[in-house]
Amino acid sequence: MATNYSAVRDDALGDSDMTDLLAALERREVSSEELYDAARERLREAQEVLNAVVVTTEVPSGTGPLAGIPSVLKDNLDLAGYATREGSRAVPDRVHTKDSAFTSDLKATGLAFLAKSTLPEFGLTASTEPLLTGPTRNPWRLDRSTGGSSGGSAALVAAGAVPVAHANDGGGSIRIPASCCGLVGLKVSRGRVTDAESEKFLPVSIASEGVVTRTVRDTALLYSLLERPMAGLPPIGHVRGPGKRRLRVAMVTQGVPVQQVDAEVVAAVRRTGGLLADLGHHVEPTTLALPEQFGRDFLRYWAASLDDKKTRGTSNYGGLADPALDELVGKALVTMDDDKRAELLRQSLTRLLEVGAFIPLHFESSLWAHRADIAYAGRADQYTFAMNAKPAKK
Repeated sequence: MATNYSAVRDDALGDSDMTDLLAALERREVSSEELYDAARERLREAQEVLNAVVVTTEVPSGTGPLAGIPSVLKDNLDLAGYATREGSRAVPDRVHTKDSAFTSDLKATGLAFLAKSTLPEFGLTASTEPLLTGPTRNPWRLDRSTGGSSGGSAALVAAGAVPVAHANDGGGSIRIPASCCGLVGLKVSRGRVTDAESEKFLPVSIASEGVVTRTVRDTALLYSLLERPMAGLPPIGHVRGPGKRRLRVAMVTQGVPVQQVDAEVVAAVRRTGGLLADLGHHVEPTTLALPEQFGRDFLRYWAASLDDKKTRGTSNYGGLADPALDELVGKALVTMDDDKRAELLRQSLTRLLEVGAFIPLHFESSLWAHRADIAYAGRADQYTFAMNAKPAKK
């Protein structure tokens, strides 16, 4: 039995990244239809192995600068003409009549969506194994998790089924699967791109929309097209190479307070710091002055959000949400009356806002691993820890 999988073959897509494919389109060496046909075939075959597609779609290519490039949309944004299931059996299979705002932004670049990709239920856990679709497998090791929550998008890009895919990230949902699948996964500062509509329902905005790709230059190009004006900050623009300015880089090798970071991960971070220093940047080891209570506060905030989604899903759609969610919620929200629970949550939110940063959750192992014999390397989320500390949006 094969232990890994690649969708790459001798077709119009080849092993090219998006930037090379755009150049080939410009030179008329390949047509957009040839790229779409190749991607459709790759997605069909990849699905049989990776289980990363919720539904295939047919969306005409736009006329933007990325016209001709095939992609997939994570199934927690709306795409006109298709349902958005959010990885949950509790969400009805109801067709939406209009795109989400960020879907429209992506389509305006010219990307063509050929499928919607899998995610864990409501995008709230770090391994893509929802009851709705079953586990998504990592193309590098088919018995390993892709991470989450943008696990389907990451699996398809890593396998080469498409060159780029939509993803989004609150507590690591771009960076964790990028780490697990060997991709470029950058969570941009909140406000740099259009916010998801769901963010307006949260007491504190923590998520950013984005993408996963196989090359830094593809990510740079995409964000140059997707960014919007941000008060007080200059535009990023199209980063085409290293800048001339030397940077001050804080190197953080700690995890959330009271949790240890795997030694292999610490070594990788230090190697990266050494490389940056060799390139002329000032790298300074530092720690984040976070109290031990911080991790518990974030977990309580996350669990309250999950509990709200689960409760609304149960009341509206008949209790089809994954019962394992109760186990996760129970770790952070003890049995108490609503007034006490609300007061604890208020205290946690107050402390989180005072600190002004959010740290990703740490999952020691996947609660769903026994269902599909998929192993989850818990240390993977620590690859991206330091990048998740950022100022709260003013």
